[in-house]
Amino acid sequence: MEFYHADSIVDIHKRLISSLPSSYVPPPALTRCGARTCTAGKLWKRASENRRADAHDLAGADLLRALAKRGIEADFVDKCKQSLVRTFDNIKRQREREMREAEEEAKMEKRRAEEEEAMEEARLRKEAYEKDWTNFIEGLKVNKEVEVGEDGNPVTMNGIGIEQLGHSDKALKFYQTVLKFDPDQSQCRKQYRGLKKVIKHLKNAEEQIQKGYNKAASGFIDECLSAMRGLDVDSPLFRSKIQLKLCTILSNMDKAEEALSHCDKAVMARSDSSVSASMKKEAFLARGDALVQDMDYDEAVGDYRSALDLVPDDAEEKRELHVKLQQAIRQQ
Repeated sequence: MEFYHADSIVDIHKRLISSLPSSYVPPPALTRCGARTCTAGKLWKRASENRRADAHDLAGADLLRALAKRGIEADFVDKCKQSLVRTFDNIKRQREREMREAEEEAKMEKRRAEEEEAMEEARLRKEAYEKDWTNFIEGLKVNKEVEVGEDGNPVTMNGIGIEQLGHSDKALKFYQTVLKFDPDQSQCRKQYRGLKKVIKHLKNAEEQIQKGYNKAASGFIDECLSAMRGLDVDSPLFRSKIQLKLCTILSNMDKAEEALSHCDKAVMARSDSSVSASMKKEAFLARGDALVQDMDYDEAVGDYRSALDLVPDDAEEKRELHVKLQQAIRQQ
């Protein structure tokens, strides 16, 4: 509604008032100012207060009530009408703002509903996906194409690189085998491509570390983390391989505090009894190296000893780790 003439507003107000039943009695809060009936001056004052408080509807109503009073002076009438026009302009802008806010809220509500719907669809897809995996792996076990995890759950499939990048080759073989039996497994294909990309970035990071290019290695780790966002599976074990790489990179860059933070997380992630000894050893060894870099030899000796206890009967590996341990002990 647009009103630009005070007389038009007043005329509409009069018609609305005249259409009310004779028995209608306005609420006292609208017509009384304290214990007495509001005068035109009091209504003007209250309207001014309401306008300052952005209560333009109430201000407009009080101005109309003031104009309806009998015996008011002409200059007061003009002043009320001018204020009434400004008030209704403010009401118009306020309504437009409220409409915009309502539209934005409706859009947000729609987005929330779409997100909830998407989450529900994702949950249903996940259930169907896991059911398909169970059926596939049961069939593949017969042909001895894949191994089943220690927990006996074919979906987790011996924990292989789906959750532990240390077994990435087995994970890729699993996906390849599933896709061989059913190329239409789009979700499996997506996981296969995503995991392949993650492993590629990890290998590139390792190559840069070996060359001493730690900044370049850090860039590959960032790409690896970005690629991981496209995978359905994410867990502390899955990320521990990346955390160990970050530990080594940051340690080489003399950022000991950040490096050890990543190493601590990796050691914690691999502390479970179900994690292989080789993965635990790898975490202790990486943290031990970072502690030596930080000249914390006491803690390094503890990690090297923990790693040594986990080394299998491999004379060469035991000898190399024993040398690290003795060097750290001499530095204590």
